[in-house]
Amino acid sequence: GITPSGMFDTDTQTRARLNAQLSDSTPAASTVAVFSLIPDTFYVKINDIVKVTAQGGVPPYKFSAPVGELNNIPGNSTAVFFKAPGAEGNIVVVVTDATGARKTTTLTIVSSLTVNQLNADIAPVSNYAIFPSGGLEPYIFTVTNGLGTVTAQGVYTTVGQGMAAIRVDDASGQTLTVQL
Repeated sequence: GITPSGMFDTDTQTRARLNAQLSDSTPAASTVAVFSLIPDTFYVKINDIVKVTAQGGVPPYKFSAPVGELNNIPGNSTAVFFKAPGAEGNIVVVVTDATGARKTTTLTIVSSLTVNQLNADIAPVSNYAIFPSGGLEPYIFTVTNGLGTVTAQGVYTTVGQGMAAIRVDDASGQTLTVQL
């Protein structure tokens, strides 16, 4: 690559930065195209910790978020740990590489999935309503063990005596199992 007169540079990252500055002060198209964040979109429970990783672009990276905590990972300059705040909402994490290229990822903060009761005794040939809360709608109900059926609204109908297990999944990937 071309080195500005009067400068001696053997550092690869610095050369890449100078080359980008020499070409119109804009990062090379191939550099921007591969610059990304993992995860691209992600669900995080309140107060949980997730890893956000930058790839491509030109290190070093600078991470920022308006709320929550960003903590460096010792020995890892391409990722940080993000601790979600104590309230639901969307948080945009921004990473900027050495050339000034920016990428964002949206973290959706959700509360923990809960149901009205995880264990219940019910009479044979009866109905039992499962009421989920928290997590992220829509909820999906599935009979995973036993006889009976469950509606899309979470009403389980027994067909006789015996145990049953109904799994409740939410849109953020959380799962609970109700034992009846």
